[in-house]
Amino acid sequence: MKHKLIDIVSQIANNIQTHQLFKVTETLVVAASAGVDSQVLLATLAQLHPSEQVIVVHINHDMRPTAASEAKFVAQQAAQYNFKYEELVWPQSQHPLSGIEAAGRQVRYQYLAAIATKYQATKILTAHHANDLAETFLMKLFRGGRWEQLAGIKWLRPLNGTTDLVRPMLNIPKARLIAYAQQKGLPWCEDESNQDLTYTRNRIRHIILPEILTENPDALNQINQYAAQIKQVETMVAEQVTIYLATIAAQNSWQAIPRTWFQATLKAYLADHLPNVGIKQAQLQQMEKLYFNVKRPHGQVRINQTLVIVKDYHQLAIRNINEQSQPVKQPLAQVITLNKWYLLPNGGKFIVKPNGMDQHNLKISGIIIPLHLEADDWPLRVRYRQSGDQLALKVGHQKLKRLLMDAKVPITQRSTVPLLVNAHDELLWVVDYKARWTNPTQVNYEVTYIPNNKQEILLDDNEQRH
Repeated sequence: MKHKLIDIVSQIANNIQTHQLFKVTETLVVAASAGVDSQVLLATLAQLHPSEQVIVVHINHDMRPTAASEAKFVAQQAAQYNFKYEELVWPQSQHPLSGIEAAGRQVRYQYLAAIATKYQATKILTAHHANDLAETFLMKLFRGGRWEQLAGIKWLRPLNGTTDLVRPMLNIPKARLIAYAQQKGLPWCEDESNQDLTYTRNRIRHIILPEILTENPDALNQINQYAAQIKQVETMVAEQVTIYLATIAAQNSWQAIPRTWFQATLKAYLADHLPNVGIKQAQLQQMEKLYFNVKRPHGQVRINQTLVIVKDYHQLAIRNINEQSQPVKQPLAQVITLNKWYLLPNGGKFIVKPNGMDQHNLKISGIIIPLHLEADDWPLRVRYRQSGDQLALKVGHQKLKRLLMDAKVPITQRSTVPLLVNAHDELLWVVDYKARWTNPTQVNYEVTYIPNNKQEILLDDNEQRH
C-alpha cells in the first residue's frame, strides 16, 4: 500500500507568500540543530532559495557528549546543499551556575544577530513548528500572567532594529515533519535531553499534549487557532491604545481614558518611557485603583527601587525617588506700568489699561478682567504664590490653596501660577483661573489677557470674552 506523498515544500512556500516572511532576493540566516525540524527546513530552503544566500548557523552548547558530532553533522548537511556554515561553541566553562536556559538563549540570539550583521542579512529563520507553538501556549497558560502572552510564537517579529526572526513552519505539526523526512530519506539526530521530564516543556510535550490529543485529535490546530485569535485581539488593542496615547500627549491628561482601557494604555505608556523596566500586573492594578479613587487626587505607586509613577489629579508622571521634582520658576515683571504689554511664562501676555480706552485702536482682543483700583493700590506687581494668599469674593475670601485645588491644578504646578497683586500684596488676578470680585459699577481699569493658544482658560463671572 502506497503512502500519500507529503508536500511540505509547497506548504512552506505558501506560508512565505501568505505572511510575507521574506523575498527570494534576501540573504537568510538559518538557526539549525541536528533535529528533524531543522533538517526539513534546510531541505526545503534548498528547493526554494538560492543556496549562495543561505547561511546555516549552529550553536554547540557543549552540554552533551554528542554535541560535537551533531555540530559536524549540521556542517555536513549545510555543505551538501552548498550553504555557507557558521558555528559557535559555548564551552561549559562559560555556563552559569543557574539560569542556563535563559543564558543559552541570550548567547544564541546574540550570535545569530552577529552573523546576520556579518552577511548583511535582515532575516533569521528558525524551525519552530505547530507543536512548539502549542507547547508554548500551554506553558504560558499554566504559568499565568497577562492574556496577550498567550499569542505565543509569531510568524515574524523584530529581533533588533535591523533583523527579524522568521518562523516559516508554524502551522506544520511535528508528526508531519517526521513523516516527510522519512519519505525523503532525510537524516537527523535525536536530542536525548528532549526526553528529560525534569523540564516543563518536555512534560508538556510527552505527557500533557498527547493526552489532550487523545481527547481531541484536532487539539493542536485548535490551540494554535486560539493563539492566532488572541494575536488578532492584541493587534486591535494596540491600535486603540495608540490613539489613547496620542490623546494623552495632546491633552497632558489621562481623563479621556476609559477605565476598561486604563491598564492596557498604561502598560504601553510605561513600555514607551521605560523600555528596559519590567512592569508587573499587580502594579498596573494598583495604579488603576489609585487613579480612579476620587478621594485621593494625589498618590504614587512604586515601580522599582528608584522609580515611582505619580498621580496628580488627571495627570500621571514617572519620577525618580531620589530626585526632588522642583518646578522651574521663570522671572516675572516686578512692577506693572499702564498700557504696556507683559509676557508670562505660560506663553500668554497681558496689558493693564484704564477702563473705556478704545481697544479697537489698539487692534487687540482677548479676555477682559475688570478691576477697581484706588490710588494707593499702585504699583501693581506680578509674583508667585506665598503662604496665606487669598482672593476677595463678593462675600468673604477664598484661600488660593483651595482655589487651585478646586481647579485641579497639579501640586507641582501650583507654585508657578503667576499672580497679579496690588501695592498691599492683595490678589487681584490668579492668571488663567480667577480674578478678585469687582462691583460692575465701580470698574475703572481692566486687564486684557491674550493666552497661549494651547492654554485652557477658566472664566469667572467678572470676565468676558471679546
